[in-house]
Amino acid sequence: MKQGAASHTPPASPQKTFKLQDHFSSPNKTIFRVVTSLPKEEKVNALWEINPNLSQEITDCLKLLYSHVTERGGHSQGKPYFFHHVASTSLYESMESVLIGNKDHGKKAATIFNKVVNTIDKIDRALNSAKNSEIEQTLQEFQALLKVHHNALLTALKELPEQTQLHLLQHQSLDLEKIQLIPLSPSKKVMVQRMHPEAKPSTPKRLSIADIKSRDALLATAPPAQPKDEQEKAAPLPVSSSILMRPRAVQMKKLEQLKSQLSSIRSAISDMGSTIPTVTKTEQLSATEKENLEKTPTTTGKRLTLQFDGVKSDKPTPSAIEAFDDVNAALVACDKVRSTTPSSTLRPTGKKLF
Repeated sequence: MKQGAASHTPPASPQKTFKLQDHFSSPNKTIFRVVTSLPKEEKVNALWEINPNLSQEITDCLKLLYSHVTERGGHSQGKPYFFHHVASTSLYESMESVLIGNKDHGKKAATIFNKVVNTIDKIDRALNSAKNSEIEQTLQEFQALLKVHHNALLTALKELPEQTQLHLLQHQSLDLEKIQLIPLSPSKKVMVQRMHPEAKPSTPKRLSIADIKSRDALLATAPPAQPKDEQEKAAPLPVSSSILMRPRAVQMKKLEQLKSQLSSIRSAISDMGSTIPTVTKTEQLSATEKENLEKTPTTTGKRLTLQFDGVKSDKPTPSAIEAFDDVNAALVACDKVRSTTPSSTLRPTGKKLF
């Protein structure tokens, strides 16, 4: 019996693995580098030098863009759905038809997109009033960087399902069909690439040491400490500097002034004593002079005894002694405040202590 031809079923085509570089630029291009790493630590720290409000605005944008790293600490490192950038997460969900953590990262990306657009406009206005070339350079760098983030987010948003895009149009007035990518000049692209580490040939699934340093810089609440050698090179602050307006600094400055006054008064009293003859013949004094002698003022709790040889002095001794008492009392009060007030409780108040 003739055997019939065996039936043949073609094998199912293997599912294509999601690769981020298939949707963004090649590994050496700008967008891919931005979505697979955080800005360099020194670039993040440069934000402390610009206007505080704008600096906070830019920092908030970056923390949102890399929220999987800054908010969650990269807890899903090593897994297929670990990404640095929210645009990458949104793109992965659209391509794989899944929701990571049961959250729609496409909608989150749309909210961040609007914030990025607003921040780019604020930087543009700030560039018109930049105080020096260094601040201007920092503003230009981050404006170019946020434009790349704008393009990365827009690329991911355009891949969202139609239903999600319609939702964004109705609730956020975000018409993705009308929004275009922002063109960047070659020099701006190079500027942005220098703000990030070298891109790897594949999508990284773990944080690098540089990423961790940059993350810590983004989350920092104070500028980095100045290196010791830089502190030694730094010029001393002028007397009018704001540091002297702090309460403790004001106390110490006033204390030095009082010590100087006290030294002058002591010297004056010493000079007076050397010009007044001292004798013991009090019997030569008149009744009125003896009465005045009994009323001689005291200093710091001790009786001040002056003896005269019938010669009246023109020196203003009581006034000098009173001034001595005032300065000495002020010094005691100042020392008491300094010794009993913890330095951690001294904060700028805007009020003069003296």
